[in-house]
Amino acid sequence: MKEPFFTGDKANTKLYRHYTGFPGGLREFTVKEVLQKKPERILLDAVKGMLPKNKLKKDLMEKHIKVFDGPYHTYHNILPQFTEPLPHDINEHMGLNGFDPENNVIKYKETEELPPELEGIPEELDLAMDEPLYAKRKTHTEDSYNYKIGRAYRRSHKGFKKFKLYKQR
Repeated sequence: MKEPFFTGDKANTKLYRHYTGFPGGLREFTVKEVLQKKPERILLDAVKGMLPKNKLKKDLMEKHIKVFDGPYHTYHNILPQFTEPLPHDINEHMGLNGFDPENNVIKYKETEELPPELEGIPEELDLAMDEPLYAKRKTHTEDSYNYKIGRAYRRSHKGFKKFKLYKQR
């Protein structure tokens, strides 16, 4: 294992503690002492601090964490040493594999030159594309008369009096 990187002055001030179980049996080790004696303890203690504080922590550590000295592992029959991950297809990720030019339309605000790969797709000019939402005409508006009737009904009907009335903005 390579020497771990510590931020700040932790390499000189951090202490690893071990309690033997006897009175006065608390042992403190500096980072240098731990690196000489048992260097994998630094990584194991860092991971141990990130796990949930319960009885399963010890089992999880033993079952799932394997620390090797150096950059190579000993599981050659199961896992090769260094593998390059296969690159992801960006078209598949974005859902463009089933892209059908007949069923799609390109909408744009200003007339511009289209790239050559988009030439067979129909085009539409949409001048309202950059128009802010507050400037657009509202399509789903309620008449204020409906709110007034609802308010009067809530005040008059005894079943609705127990609910809190919120002021409308």
